[in-house]
Amino acid sequence: MYSMSCCSELFVVPLSEWHQIRGAQMVATMKVVSLSFDVDQGRVNELPSMMAFLGYILHPGSVVFGPWVSYTEYANHDLHAKKAYVSILSTQLVYFVKCCCG
Repeated sequence: MYSMSCCSELFVVPLSEWHQIRGAQMVATMKVVSLSFDVDQGRVNELPSMMAFLGYILHPGSVVFGPWVSYTEYANHDLHAKKAYVSILSTQLVYFVKCCCG
């Protein structure tokens, strides 16, 4: 995740636009690290499916607007794996609107 962040900052995104997305990149990195700690400490019994993982990482309520929550809190509340598709689609919609209208 760190190498992806560095590559994005240096090569993929123009420097004039990097400051607009670096906060979301930082929160996504924190979520990946948090999930690895939860797995290591036994709070998460098995790794989440790819859709549940992406739903957690890209959830617009916490990536764009905050607050950050751990995966165990995310999984134990109202956002379960069945709702991951809605989370991913809503995130893509937010980014699409931002790119087209912003």
